[in-house]
Amino acid sequence: MKKYLLVTMTGAFLLVGCASGNLPIMRLNHDLAESKSPVRYVEDPSYKEGKRYVEAFAGVKGESATAKAKQVRSDVFKTIRKHCGFREKDLVETRIVEHKPPYFYEVWVFKDPKSQREDKRSGLSVVLHQLPGNRGVDFTISKQCHTRKGLVVTFAE
Repeated sequence: MKKYLLVTMTGAFLLVGCASGNLPIMRLNHDLAESKSPVRYVEDPSYKEGKRYVEAFAGVKGESATAKAKQVRSDVFKTIRKHCGFREKDLVETRIVEHKPPYFYEVWVFKDPKSQREDKRSGLSVVLHQLPGNRGVDFTISKQCHTRKGLVVTFAE
């Protein structure tokens, strides 16, 4: 556990230590996208003493690729319920990160009393792959169910 915390803290210091524009944030967001994380870092426009980046759920609000595929949606929710305990009624919004058939990457945001965020919401990455010849859909969801409180990254001017 201590090794993990050291790596995390070292990463934070590296971000602050080599700040040139928003390049560290771009790299961080690239890594988050590559790992299919449900969060990204976005600039906080209310901060006026430099640049501050806060965690936000990835993507833009939109309709899930499962909206018209009831069986796929049902299968995804069964997996989410088994893995995380969330029910369909807990779903707050669906965020579209990338829809390029046959690949669909979304973030599903749920009401979650176990979330460490102030708004008590957790996001799950849901990645769907349409199989050739209409043979079905494979999907994966995030391993972490309950969103932790995100880091705030600040660069002084």
